[in-house]
Amino acid sequence: MNGTFHLKQVNIRMYRPGLGDCFLLTFKGSNNERRYMLIDCGVLQKTANQESRLGKIIQDIKEQTEGSNGNRGKLHIVVATHEHVDHISGFVMHNTRFQEEFDIEEVWLAWTENKQDPQVAESYSSVRDTPLEALRETLSMFDDVPDADIPQSIKKIKKLFEFVADGGMDSLRSLGRRLNYLRPNTDPHLGPTNVIAREDFGGVRFHVLGPPEDPKFLEKGDLPKNKNQIYLGQPINQATALTAALLKFGKQSTFKSISELEVDELYELCLPFDHTQAIPIAEAQQDKFFIEHYGFSEGPSNEAPDWRRINDDWLEAGSQLALDLDDHTNNTSLVLAIELSPGGKVLLFPGDAQHGNWLSWAKTANGTNLLQRTVFYKVGHHGSNNATLVPGGLDQMLDGGLVAMIPVDPVRQPNYKMPNKALKMRLLSQTKGRVIQACEGIGSAEPCPGVDFKPPAEKPADMSPGEWDQFIQLMSWDQSSDKLWVEYSISV
Repeated sequence: MNGTFHLKQVNIRMYRPGLGDCFLLTFKGSNNERRYMLIDCGVLQKTANQESRLGKIIQDIKEQTEGSNGNRGKLHIVVATHEHVDHISGFVMHNTRFQEEFDIEEVWLAWTENKQDPQVAESYSSVRDTPLEALRETLSMFDDVPDADIPQSIKKIKKLFEFVADGGMDSLRSLGRRLNYLRPNTDPHLGPTNVIAREDFGGVRFHVLGPPEDPKFLEKGDLPKNKNQIYLGQPINQATALTAALLKFGKQSTFKSISELEVDELYELCLPFDHTQAIPIAEAQQDKFFIEHYGFSEGPSNEAPDWRRINDDWLEAGSQLALDLDDHTNNTSLVLAIELSPGGKVLLFPGDAQHGNWLSWAKTANGTNLLQRTVFYKVGHHGSNNATLVPGGLDQMLDGGLVAMIPVDPVRQPNYKMPNKALKMRLLSQTKGRVIQACEGIGSAEPCPGVDFKPPAEKPADMSPGEWDQFIQLMSWDQSSDKLWVEYSISV
C-alpha cells in the first residue's frame, strides 16, 4: 500500500438510472492520485431501457476510473449494500463488463450475506428463504388469472417483488481480488467498533455501523405507530399462518428451507382452534346449516352473503408477508460512515437501512459522535419515511455544512410516494436547503433519465448569498445528451 497518498478532496457522483442507487466516490490526493469506491449500481425492474441506461453509466464509471484508451477501469472498493435490484441489478446485467473491463481490488458485503455463517444460514431460512418460497407459491396460484381479475393484494405482492434480487449477490462475490464480509462488532457500551483504516486512501477510516448483529433490530423495519409501542418478539400472526398453510398444502412437494416436520408443527400452532374443535370442509359442505348460511350451495337459491366466508382474507396476510420480507432485506443494509480524517468530516451511506438498523447504532456513543460530524448524508431508500431515523438520527447531524443527496425518480414511480414530503421538508430544514435530488427540476410528466438536471433554485432565508453560491459552485452535472449524473465535491 502506498503511504504517501494525501487526501485533499472527495467527489461524490450520484448517477441517475431512474429509481436506483449508484454512487462513485473519487478520493483525490495532492499529487493528482486517485482512489475509487463504487457503492451500489442498480435500478428498479421494468424501468424503460434499464440495461442500456446502466450500460452507459458503467461506461462513465470506467472512464472516470482511468479506463480510457484501452485501459481497464480501477475500482479499489466495490460495495453492495443489500440484495435489492435497485441497488445491484447493474452488477447482474453487466457482470461480464465488470469482470473484463475493471480491475477491482475488493468487494465489501454485509456479514448477513455470508451464507457460510451459521447465524446467517438460520436467519435466511426463517426470515428470507421461507417467506420467498411462500410468496412465490402464492403468486403461482394466479399464473392463469386475467390481470383484471387479480386481487389488489396480489398486485401489491407483485409490486414488492420488483425489488427482489434473489441470488443477485452471487454476481458480486467473484468480482474482486478480495471479498470481505463486514460486521459492526458492536460493543454494548460504545456501539459499533469495526473501523477499517486505509492509509492508501490517505488515512480515511471506514466505520461499519450496520447491519445489526442483534436479531431484534434486524426484524424491526417500520417506525413505531406510537411512542408506547415496543418490540415484543416475532408473534404467530397472519403472515406466519399463511406461510405455514402454503408450505403444508402448496403445489410444490418440497421446500428447501424448512423441513416437513417443522411445517407440520408450525401449521398446528397457527390453527385458530384445536383440530378436535374444527369441522372438516368436506363435512361442512354436506351440513344443512352451512349450506344455507355459508354459501356452499349452488344456483339462484344460494342467498348466503359473501361476507360470511373468508375464502380470500388470506390474501391480505400475503401482502403483509411481502412487506415484512422487504423490510428485513432493507435492514440488512451495509451502513458505512466514511471519516475523511481523524476527528474530521464524515460521509454517511446507509443503503436502505430502516428503523431497527438505525436504532442499533445511532444512539450509541460511537454512532452519535459520527453523526455529529456528518457533512454528507446519502438519504436512505429514496427518501422513504421509514429509512431515516429522525429523532436521534437526522437531528444529530448538526454540522452547518450538511448536504443530503436523494437518489429518486418520483415521476417514474409515483405510487411509491418517494421522497416522503414530511421527510424532505425536514431534510431541507436540517441542511439549510442543501438537498440534491437526482431528478430535481423535472416536469410532472418527464422521466428522470435524459432530462437536464437543475440545481435547487431557492436560497433559504437563513443562509447568506455567499454560502448558497458556494454550495452551488461545489456541484456539477452531466452536460451531455445522456444526463447521467450529478456530483458534489467535499474538501478535507
